[in-house]
Amino acid sequence: MKKLDLPPPNSRSRRRKKRRVSLREILIMSIETLWNNKLRTGLTMLGVIIGIASVIMITAVGQGVQKSTALQIQALGTNVMIVTAGAARTGGISQGAGSASTLTWEDSQAIATQVPAAKLVSAFLQRPQIQVVRGNLNMATLLVGTDLNLPKIRNIQPQAGLFFR
Repeated sequence: MKKLDLPPPNSRSRRRKKRRVSLREILIMSIETLWNNKLRTGLTMLGVIIGIASVIMITAVGQGVQKSTALQIQALGTNVMIVTAGAARTGGISQGAGSASTLTWEDSQAIATQVPAAKLVSAFLQRPQIQVVRGNLNMATLLVGTDLNLPKIRNIQPQAGLFFR
């Protein structure tokens, strides 16, 4: 038997030569793979689109809630103190804060004149569930009566129309 002359294992001729793949070949192989696996490609694209859309939507909703909350806090006014009447009781059941009519217009005027730290004072009367009838329309609504200082204190303006004067 004849002995083969093989090069030693660490010889350069024995090693595989590494072939450099061009960017063009990579792009062609990628496009072919995507084209041959249409369903997988479509589902992957759909997942990415839904994921990005949901992140955008959640971000938009979060910003909307943040802006709405900021506007509600701003509507409270700065450095505001609210004084309400006590709660009326009927048969031992409390009717809620402000249900007793113990504060008067004169009380608000006394606060305005006797409390130097009070820059603006506004008295208001609020009654829930007032029936309003106009023509065939009949609905329950909230009634608030106040003077013209309340919009300045609460930093509010009507969306349509004007305040009564």
